[in-house]
Amino acid sequence: MKKFSWGNLTLGQYADFEIARKQVCILPVDLLEKDCKLISLLTKIPLSELEAMPMSEFNEYRKQMYEFVAIELKGRFMAKFKLAHRKFVFDPSNNNIKVSNLTDLSLLKITGENLAEQLPTIVSIFCKEKKVWYMPFRKPLEFQERMKLFKDQLNLEIGFGVAVFFCKVSEELPNLMQSYLEAELMKVDNLLNEAKEMIRQVEEG
Repeated sequence: MKKFSWGNLTLGQYADFEIARKQVCILPVDLLEKDCKLISLLTKIPLSELEAMPMSEFNEYRKQMYEFVAIELKGRFMAKFKLAHRKFVFDPSNNNIKVSNLTDLSLLKITGENLAEQLPTIVSIFCKEKKVWYMPFRKPLEFQERMKLFKDQLNLEIGFGVAVFFCKVSEELPNLMQSYLEAELMKVDNLLNEAKEMIRQVEEG
């Protein structure tokens, strides 16, 4: 029997998997079709091969699939990875997180229900393309292009590793935003004080 693995899925396929998994089936034939799709995604067995399989063998796959999806999905953290002949880097330190990243994350309104669908966006926010020495003039992908590449080709386990980090950032988001706002207000106060001093000097002069 072929092995079940979350690593067989791309980010886009994981979104399809979650949609199919949540589908409510009333008729047995609908449940059969749903399980065929889920097993195919997790094992890479073609649907045509599953449909031609004896029921005894297929039911073994179903049993294994039910047991497998009950196991918690764990991400695989990678600070850098290659995809489509391009290099990407992920730096989870607060020093590398821009205010725009925090704003983008807060606007996404991500929940447990839409996390799978939003994974390509989350990864695109935190993973930036790094130039390679042998192609110094190649233009880096734009945000939307990066998001499509990650959706179509990025291994789920790598993408989920970024999502685990995102969940930690989400918990700290209010504090990080507050720190940023306080720093910006301090800058404004300093500029106002400098402006007042310049006006005073002009008036006295």
